Amino acid sequence: QRKPAGLTPPRNMGAEADTSMPLLGRTAVRVSWDTAYAGAVPIERYDVLRDGKIIGSVPHSPQITQQRFYFDDVLGEEHKDSPHKYHVRSIDASGTTADSPALMVDARVAL
Repeated sequence: QRKPAGLTPPRNMGAEADTSMPLLGRTAVRVSWDTAYAGAVPIERYDVLRDGKIIGSVPHSPQITQQRFYFDDVLGEEHKDSPHKYHVRSIDASGTTADSPALMVDARVAL
């Protein structure tokens, strides 16, 4: 058997400008990822961070299809004009965390 690895960060994290609603003037970034691997206790949730601050949480559920977890960050006026750094944090029931690598996204390319 392999040694226990403990909680892992979310896998295959991605972030990209959301271009689905340009006529409505919506500026957004879609952050998506695949499940993390749990350690000794179950995964509770994923926190999504923009520039180091939590902007949302997504509850964990078993990923039994190819559908990825995702979070849409709809940017307000104060955040539209500059690129932002995103990452996702796995959090288990004991409070242990594991962070994905950060990705820089410039939502202005969607305009």
